[in-house]
Amino acid sequence: MKMGFVRSSLLCLGVLLACLAFTNVSDAVKMDEVVAIWTLDEGAGDKVEDSSGNGNNGAFAVGEPQWVDGKFGSALRFDGAHQGGSFVEMGAPVIVDTVDFSMGCYVNPGDSQNTWTNILSSHQEPPRRGISFEMIENNLNLFGIAIGDGPNWAGNGTVQLDTDVWNHMAFVRTGNIGTWYWNGVPDEFEMPGGRFELASADPVVAATSNFRIGNWVLGGREFNGAVDDAFLFERALSGEEIADIAANGIAAALAGAGTSVDPRDKASVTWGQIKAQK
Repeated sequence: MKMGFVRSSLLCLGVLLACLAFTNVSDAVKMDEVVAIWTLDEGAGDKVEDSSGNGNNGAFAVGEPQWVDGKFGSALRFDGAHQGGSFVEMGAPVIVDTVDFSMGCYVNPGDSQNTWTNILSSHQEPPRRGISFEMIENNLNLFGIAIGDGPNWAGNGTVQLDTDVWNHMAFVRTGNIGTWYWNGVPDEFEMPGGRFELASADPVVAATSNFRIGNWVLGGREFNGAVDDAFLFERALSGEEIADIAANGIAAALAGAGTSVDPRDKASVTWGQIKAQK
């Protein structure tokens, strides 16, 4: 049986399970230990706001990212031009220095990328520190997680994104175990359950450069594609929480838990609504 057929079948099953589990906006996702949430729903201007209340706001740093229709609300599209392409830079490193953490976003990648392109990024070296969604050299839209604590640099797990469509990608670390989620379900691209073992359970070494969306913190790895609903937590989100975010969007998932994070009037999710989304 071909891997593509298996992935498609698992995705359909995951979406159906998400629909059954979240026919109403659930209360699964809590704000506990949230670091940053960028819904990217501004839709105009050159600034982005951190909806978590932690003040990790950003602005267009180079070039002009384009406001486009996102998976939920608006999103930002980056041009991927090498050395000088568009990206967003926060006014702070957006620190994650725990063992457990979660990071994710919706992404619609283009059909060409720079070598080692970055989508969400705070990592750099030397010394190694921070975290990033980073493409594996020139393997088109095959992404790994860079964890800046030395022995876990890039780990050994990956997620393969589909080109020119919206993918939800999320990485969750629990101790020395990493799990990739693709469109709300554990990704089976390389490993059963999307899980893999890291070399150690050392805490992430805190980033020192400002966090970026659409580029590596040292530049030259500009991303080609669109990004929506990015988030960072200093805890391991559950599979139920990831599925809720993927199905409903980060704002609606959090609003279901009684928070005030940019609620969007999403009362229910149906199979027809999911099929109608971009």
